[in-house]
Amino acid sequence: AELYVQARPRYADALFSYMKEDLQLRIGSVVVDVGSGTGIMSDQLLSVGYVVYAVEPNEDMRKQAELQLGKCENFISLQGEASKIPLENASVDCIIAAQAFHWFDADAFRVECQRILRPDGIVLLVYNMRDMDNPLTKDLARLHAQLNPAFHGFSNGLKDSDLKNFFKGACEVKSWNNDQVMTKNTFIERALSSSYSPRENDTNYERFLEEMEKLFLRYAQDDRVRYPHNTIVYAGKLLDA
Repeated sequence: AELYVQARPRYADALFSYMKEDLQLRIGSVVVDVGSGTGIMSDQLLSVGYVVYAVEPNEDMRKQAELQLGKCENFISLQGEASKIPLENASVDCIIAAQAFHWFDADAFRVECQRILRPDGIVLLVYNMRDMDNPLTKDLARLHAQLNPAFHGFSNGLKDSDLKNFFKGACEVKSWNNDQVMTKNTFIERALSSSYSPRENDTNYERFLEEMEKLFLRYAQDDRVRYPHNTIVYAGKLLDA
């Protein structure tokens, strides 16, 4: 949880302009942040005027969000998960899953979304996606594959089709640049915050740190690495298939 707070990036500001202007989600709309983690998305939603229910099963993550955002009257922290969201039927305007959908049972999550959304409600699946054609991304993937047995691809191998198929119909896809400029520490901490990365008591931990430092030095300019990313959103209503 602490690594998330230190190293995980925010989402492109253009996403929130899109929500207000294109999706007509006005100030005061009720938004559920499912798999809210340490509250990165929740914080940005609050800053543009939404009422945010942050739903997170992991206690450490949830406490970090409450520590950061608990004083905001429009922030409501809830223990729950994608297949069991503790909210009333037809009670929310929008549901967002940010950097979290790959952990969900998609069918169970879809049922819960249909239950708690108001008739015109909308779902947004949001990711900060790496540029998969970038040499740094390719080298980092090779390093994870070599040293981390739990690595099955970034975001657990999530595909564009997985996100589109969730809607079982049309969805709108938007993308905005959100490159990350990192110091050596934040570059390594960002990698360590991933579930598949080694922990301190793992055999490969020290070697992973050494290889990450070499990777940083290979791509760094002026003691910084620019890591190409885009904030991507898949937005749509959940019509019966």
